[in-house]
Amino acid sequence: MKILYLILGIIIISISLFLITIYLNLFTIGYTFIEFVYFIIRSGIIGLLLIFFAYIMNTYAPQKNFLYKDPITKKYGVKGHIDAKDD
Repeated sequence: MKILYLILGIIIISISLFLITIYLNLFTIGYTFIEFVYFIIRSGIIGLLLIFFAYIMNTYAPQKNFLYKDPITKKYGVKGHIDAKDD
């Protein structure tokens, strides 16, 4: 599990450094910060993919803390809801 968080951290840092580099390059040729934000919004697919990845990680491999623990089955994530019966 720790290796997954390490890989996720590396990916997020890489994307951040990439965006900073793009901004600095655009800034040197006369773009403003607002135009950069518009550029990022147009290429928002990266953000949507990161949100989807975070959702999948928190659903199928949740952290072992009280926020993700099912109060009835005392299990985490999807496993906590598989055994739950509908009343």
